[in-house]
Amino acid sequence: MIRPSRFFIVFAVLAPSCSFAWNDTGHMVVAKIASHHLNAHARQMVDRLAKIGTDAKTDDCVTIACFVDDHKSDKDRHWHYFDTHFRADGKPSTNKGDEENIVWALDKFTNVLRSATATDVEKAEALRYISHFLGDIHQPLHLMARDTDEFPKGDRGGNDFSVGVINDWGANRPIKNLHIAWDFGLGEFPQINRPLTDEDAKRIEDMALTIEKEFPLGKVKVGESMNPSDWGKESFALRDQVYNTREGAFFTADYLKTCRTLIRKQVALAGYRLAELLNRTWK
Repeated sequence: MIRPSRFFIVFAVLAPSCSFAWNDTGHMVVAKIASHHLNAHARQMVDRLAKIGTDAKTDDCVTIACFVDDHKSDKDRHWHYFDTHFRADGKPSTNKGDEENIVWALDKFTNVLRSATATDVEKAEALRYISHFLGDIHQPLHLMARDTDEFPKGDRGGNDFSVGVINDWGANRPIKNLHIAWDFGLGEFPQINRPLTDEDAKRIEDMALTIEKEFPLGKVKVGESMNPSDWGKESFALRDQVYNTREGAFFTADYLKTCRTLIRKQVALAGYRLAELLNRTWK
């Protein structure tokens, strides 16, 4: 996901940045988990709306979650994140944010989806955004930015936090920063191209089922709050774990083990909450 500086208006970050959240594979796993828990009406609506205004790469209940990154525009780049700034050195941060952010966008498109007057075209667009942003808001680095003396305006959600170069996670280019490393689930989500082959669709299904088995619905706190603001606060609260690695260094085995588990839990929550939001919309 490209985040040029003039569009990164949440907390006024001033340099260009590149990020996805998650990568295509992570987003498809979120959507696949959600698909397992849709009621009959919600599944019917998702299947129908997914065909409107899209293409063969994003026209079903799983690949729909990738549309927004495929077709990003100047209008919506800053809707993918809400970076709450913090400093680990105890100094205050005075960076301020913009009203249009991922929390604002999820509220906006949920209202469209539930509107009695919105057209199918408008609802299809809203569904694409919601399917994607439920994944984004559970990627912690889309909800935080670490401020330092070197980067007083923040590290752009970990984009300016360098890590040891990674070449073996299935990315199209070497992974060099914390944000991109998390987009790939710290190796959990190798890139899978679309349209999906039968083999790749099964890979997505297997990933989703494995995560659901580890974090089954009912054993994670899904429905206590369906407020996107609360989801964002949950993600921001993970900052100590996310940044518990030395800048410029390779990840330790302990970091990878701990944070990969955290990533799988976040993806499970995103999928379950997406299903819950859609089930409440289409009972």
